[in-house]
Amino acid sequence: MSGATLLEIGDTTMWLKQLATRLAALDLEGAVGPDAKVEEGERVLGTASDEVKRLWVLGDALGKESREKTAVMLTAHIVEEKHDHAVCNSKREELLWIAEEGGMVNNLLWMTVKAELGLRRGSVAIRENWQITTQAEDDQD
Repeated sequence: MSGATLLEIGDTTMWLKQLATRLAALDLEGAVGPDAKVEEGERVLGTASDEVKRLWVLGDALGKESREKTAVMLTAHIVEEKHDHAVCNSKREELLWIAEEGGMVNNLLWMTVKAELGLRRGSVAIRENWQITTQAEDDQD
């Protein structure tokens, strides 16, 4: 394979093990899920499993971390007169890793939701109280 990414091929197994450990360690007691209400035209299919909740919580945390670190980096560019570009490049690599990891977790989240529900097509969403919904026109009945 050409074009190595931040997730090197040899590190894939290690990352998967670390991901499994991180997910298992998440305490769902008091976990705050999505706050969006079920929308008109949506049908509730069920409630998210603990595995889906863990993926959502981790993905949400990675998104927040990425936004916060991006804001800090951009502020440093704008505010600091003497800016250390070597540090900036290092932070940029860290941000790229967080974004790549967040994308992987997000993909795993939606694949897990669909697999648990036996869906092969259509859109799904996670709403307040961990309700999983689909658009009425996406029903496969």
